[in-house]
Amino acid sequence: MSDKPEAIAIILHCGSVIESKSKLHNESDFFSKAKNCIIKILLRKMFSSSNDVLSVIFAGSEKTENDLADNGMNFQNIEVLTPFIKSNWSLLNAVADIQPSGITVNWLDAIVVGLQCLRDKIKDLKQCSRYKKVDYKKKLVLLSSFVDDVTDEQVDVVVDGLKDEDIDFVVIGPDILKNDTESDCKTTLFDYEKCLTKSQQLVLKIFNEVMDKATLCSCDDALKELKYFTSVKKRRMAWNVDMFIGPDLMIPITGYKMFVDQQQPVSWKLCSSKNHYVKMDQSFFVGEELIEGNDVVSGFLFGDKIVPFSADEEAALKYCSGERGLFILFFADSDQIPKHLFIGDTPTYIIGNNKSKNAQKTVAAFAESLHEMGKVGIARKVYSKDSSPHIGALFPKMDAQPPALIFVELPFKQEIRNLWFPSLSGVPISDEQLNAVDKLIDDMDLTSIEDDDFSDPQKLLDPYEQYLLHNIAARGLSSDTDSQMSSEPNVLEIPEYIKELINPLPEIVEKSKNAIDAVKELFPLEIVKLKSKKTENVINEEIEEQDASTAADDSEENKDIKDFFISTVSEVGTVNPVSDFKTLLAKGRPLPKVCEQLQKVVLELLDRADNSEMLKKPLLCLIILRSSCLEKQHPELYNVWMKKLKEDIIDLRLKDFWDMLVDERLGLITKEEISTSEISSEEANEFLRYDIKMKIELVKDEEMDIDDLLD
Repeated sequence: MSDKPEAIAIILHCGSVIESKSKLHNESDFFSKAKNCIIKILLRKMFSSSNDVLSVIFAGSEKTENDLADNGMNFQNIEVLTPFIKSNWSLLNAVADIQPSGITVNWLDAIVVGLQCLRDKIKDLKQCSRYKKVDYKKKLVLLSSFVDDVTDEQVDVVVDGLKDEDIDFVVIGPDILKNDTESDCKTTLFDYEKCLTKSQQLVLKIFNEVMDKATLCSCDDALKELKYFTSVKKRRMAWNVDMFIGPDLMIPITGYKMFVDQQQPVSWKLCSSKNHYVKMDQSFFVGEELIEGNDVVSGFLFGDKIVPFSADEEAALKYCSGERGLFILFFADSDQIPKHLFIGDTPTYIIGNNKSKNAQKTVAAFAESLHEMGKVGIARKVYSKDSSPHIGALFPKMDAQPPALIFVELPFKQEIRNLWFPSLSGVPISDEQLNAVDKLIDDMDLTSIEDDDFSDPQKLLDPYEQYLLHNIAARGLSSDTDSQMSSEPNVLEIPEYIKELINPLPEIVEKSKNAIDAVKELFPLEIVKLKSKKTENVINEEIEEQDASTAADDSEENKDIKDFFISTVSEVGTVNPVSDFKTLLAKGRPLPKVCEQLQKVVLELLDRADNSEMLKKPLLCLIILRSSCLEKQHPELYNVWMKKLKEDIIDLRLKDFWDMLVDERLGLITKEEISTSEISSEEANEFLRYDIKMKIELVKDEEMDIDDLLD
């Protein structure tokens, strides 16, 4: 459950002597720091969409606006800027524009005004139906240098008011608690009292009286705590469903998302250059004919043809997964689920239903059994009725009280990509290189650094969000409105406190400097020039280079090495398929069998291909396959298989590869090329057309079983 919203009265003492120097510390820049503290508080409240309400009080203002002021001299020059409201830009700009007035004011009087606001103004606020049931936690924040001479007449009134209204008291001022010894607060105050002004002694007296609900800090410490913006607080949402184990066992459970993707901290709207909202209108056209919105339906693009679906037809396409819940399918060893298969936005923390102690005990016992047996449960998760199902693993979490389950989503077969990378087995690595990397890891080990903000993931902040809000705050507080739409972009430098989130700790940088230099020296990097699209001649040159690499060398030693490697080739592989193909033909293997092996390799390489670079190897295979079939006078081995390959290329949507195939003239072998071929030039030209509609029409003519659609 979220914390109570706060009602905060902020008092800024802006009298004439606030810029003077106290006996204890230099306070010449205190006012600007105090004002920045208030601005930071207001910005944090506004950007976090907080329900807290605030009232800002200026002590030392040229105006007198408060309910306690009379025609006499009491509570003069104290201005309550606004009643309790949520933070907004108007309040922020008012605080940013305030300047020292040169008027001396008793800050104790300002506290009394703040107490009256927290008591009476909150009652007035609750008269509104919107806030009637809101129970506010009250807080009073005082910012002053305490260098004015004040009387102690109001001290008892202030202390009684803080206690009676149960108000948290926060004092931001000079570092009057500064002490090099590690003594407790009271001892520190006693030893330091003789160095303080009378005003500082009075605030410490109040602080001691309400110490349990009081905080005292310097402006520098406050700015450190306020330098980062806070995110929007959200209540955790419970997912109350049943967990099914077989047909007869049903356990009520409650699930919670462990992580939530943070939504944009600001809401972007379209506006004109004069800062007015603009309305966006949308129209639909076919050519120049206007189409009414009611006549617009969704359409799915299959190749170059759009298939329209009405709203009812589109709804019928959706898979109905049934009732919501968590369904255990089977159990598996925990080491059968590698971490690299974990997907999804967030794990789900699962306990027994909050309203059933028996359910909580059952889930705890279930988790303990999984832990003892080293098993995980494989489950099907349906978040809401008829929503898309997800498959996942249930891991026991034994350090929770009570023991719980963690559901981690796993991928379906079609979501897994087979990635191929060249082997590093032939790349030598010296002991010196290994030791250098080990040394780098040891020097950058964060466990040796006592910094909780870096070692605890729960304390890491998003630098993108912080910089975005920093820029918005700077633009929103800018007094130069004309610069908001200037021709030159107003890009702010990244402040140091945000760079701290991006850069490693200075201790880590210093400690690992030598290790980094050693790694740079032992692992030199070279800039690789990107190759342009290869022509047929260039590809043929590469084939010749591969042939040359496998050709016999004049020296006897090289002959032995060549014979050793050739003897290990038993079938065409994916690493060097062209060389394997030629080697097997040189050994006298039958052409049909070797061609079949190369064809399988081509299909495997195409299935793995993620980019155009990975399409070059299967293209080289087709070049050598076509030339070999032509040379050996077996065009049917190439032509028959190419017709099947075209269907696979269309299914895989490899239009780029087909274009490369056409550019390299790798179509069917025709009669003009060899007399034993049955393919004419017209048929060969027709074959080179990348026609998806042909494939779609074939599918439409087939009778499709509903079970096939779900495979």
